Amino acid sequence: MTPPDEMRQSPSATDFGALLPGQAVGRFTIEALLGLGAFGATYRARDMRLGCEVTIREFLPPALATRREDGAIITDASRLSEEFARGRRHFLNGGRILAALRAPCIVRVLECLETNGTAYIVTERLAGTTLATRLETQGVLVPADIDHLLWPLLEGLELVHSRGFFHGDINPRNIVLDAEGRPTLIDFGAAGSITNPADASAFTAPEQIGTGATVPAHMTPGKQGPWTDIYGLAATFYYTLTGAPPPKARERLFEDHYQPLMRLRPAGFRPSMLAGIDRGLGLHLRDRPQSIAQWRSILWQTTRVVPAAPAEPPPMLPPRLPPRPQTTETATWQTRRFASPAAPPAPEPPPIVVEKIPPHPVASPASDAAASPAPERAATAATEPGPSPRRSRGLLATVAVASVLAAGAFAYIVFGMPSSPITHATVAPAKTESADQAQAAQEARRKAEAEAAARREEEARQKQVEAEQAALRQQKEEEARRQAEADARRQAELADPKLAQANESALKLTQTDRQQLQAALAAQGFDPQGIDGVFGPRTRQAIAAWQKNRNEPSTGFLSDAQKQALLTSAPSTNTAATPAATTAPAAAPTAAANPFDGTYAGTAELPTGTQPVSLRLVDGKGSAQWKTESCGAADVTLSVSPDGAAALDFKGFTPQCQPMSRHFDGRIQSNTVQFTLPGDNGPSGGLTLTRQE
Repeated sequence: MTPPDEMRQSPSATDFGALLPGQAVGRFTIEALLGLGAFGATYRARDMRLGCEVTIREFLPPALATRREDGAIITDASRLSEEFARGRRHFLNGGRILAALRAPCIVRVLECLETNGTAYIVTERLAGTTLATRLETQGVLVPADIDHLLWPLLEGLELVHSRGFFHGDINPRNIVLDAEGRPTLIDFGAAGSITNPADASAFTAPEQIGTGATVPAHMTPGKQGPWTDIYGLAATFYYTLTGAPPPKARERLFEDHYQPLMRLRPAGFRPSMLAGIDRGLGLHLRDRPQSIAQWRSILWQTTRVVPAAPAEPPPMLPPRLPPRPQTTETATWQTRRFASPAAPPAPEPPPIVVEKIPPHPVASPASDAAASPAPERAATAATEPGPSPRRSRGLLATVAVASVLAAGAFAYIVFGMPSSPITHATVAPAKTESADQAQAAQEARRKAEAEAAARREEEARQKQVEAEQAALRQQKEEEARRQAEADARRQAELADPKLAQANESALKLTQTDRQQLQAALAAQGFDPQGIDGVFGPRTRQAIAAWQKNRNEPSTGFLSDAQKQALLTSAPSTNTAATPAATTAPAAAPTAAANPFDGTYAGTAELPTGTQPVSLRLVDGKGSAQWKTESCGAADVTLSVSPDGAAALDFKGFTPQCQPMSRHFDGRIQSNTVQFTLPGDNGPSGGLTLTRQE
């Protein structure tokens, strides 16, 4: 697949001051500029030690600093210089935290380094396509695809947030899909700090250091944090569901035209998913979930519904008294009172709780009449004889009448007297008030326990973050110490001629390797006095001059890294140029390139011995030189016309080391040209060259 960054439009680096291809950043060599933004530039580069491609992000906000032609970083004012230094420190801290993090769906950081007056983060080079390209080519996603992307991204972001950082620029172009559709979140250049927002306040909101197309469309005003990533991810998946991005946050501040998903109702999606994305796109941060865990519970509707508390049972009432027998007169009176035909039927009255009260005497004429002679009878009872039958019957009749009157009065008290009966309605408020107080106390206790648990959790999380930061600082110091020791050892090895010579011998350079290195030296202006594959005194002097130019120990012997750097930095069109060609002015370009241009290699059978020959044709001309131990240097010049006719000019020596010059004509056939050197008694040698590229 095409690397994701290659799909972005190649920006112009003229005004930005971006690094050029071939420039070095530590052990990495820049190959191409991939993108520019509010926080700096993104490059494709190559690790010269491992030989693999990587992605490098450079911290260089154009609003704070620029690069001069000599590569130095400058700022316009002291305030901008302080902001640049603070942003660079924050940029590196975020990279180091991500380097120690192994989170799913998060791009892996390989190295963080400071050079060229700024900072760089090196990440793995991902093969795949961005989610933006997937949407442009295939349209909206189906529910199964959404589930395949959303939940792994939530898991990775939650782990990043737990380390005190957030991404700050989530959009479809920063999500890369591999061949199996697995997502990876890239480009943490705008990452912000949760635990120390003051250290990165100028960099968690890009509108403070850049405007226009470089500002994330989802960035909302106010304090930034995990809810910023929630907004960005919700906006991204709104795009994947509808095929169009939501309105920009800044536009919504003036007039909100956002169309909720719960109103659009795209087919096949759970209502909880649609409602959760709408919540994630809340314009104000207080309207959004404050953490990934909270948002996930909304998307899945995993929040437990607390069942309603059962109703409190009614208060126990005393048993009702059995109905008393009523006389005809009492029943008729109650019927007239409660069953008037002119009034509508009355609702059933509430139950009446009646306490049993000792009976009180009820005043009545009859009872008074019956009671008045009682004292006299009590006083004379001892002396008077027993009552006569007539008087006994009269007394019984009086008692009967009094009893009837007492029963009627009691019935009036119970059923007719307007009073304040004791009912469950008068008892219930007291019990309800007591229950409310108990429930309020229980709620206060639960709230206090929850706050205490939250404080303990926050303290534990803070301690964990501090411990991780301390471990990170210790790791950084250890790495710096090891790097310093390695640099010291390397400098010592490079400065020691014996070690340098041993290191070069370990490379086991072939004659072709040596010729290529001599050509690279000559192309960069360090003349080895011949490209013969022999590292003599002049070649050693050229190597030492090249090393000195790079501020490295001038030993005259090449290490593996120096060999790679020399070959990489040499222009390819000059790799076989002769010393004369490096000093001569460049020839005017021809109208069309010679079809036989390229590198040719072979052997020369000469009277003085067999020699390897390698030369490069440029505009149909090329030359080579080699040295003989007894006679000196021999020159070969080859010219080839566009139709394939070849001419060879040889200046060398006889076996007796007498100078000789010869001219030969031939023709290139099947990318091979062959010349025969005539002698007095037949051929005295020959030259065969075959095109290598």
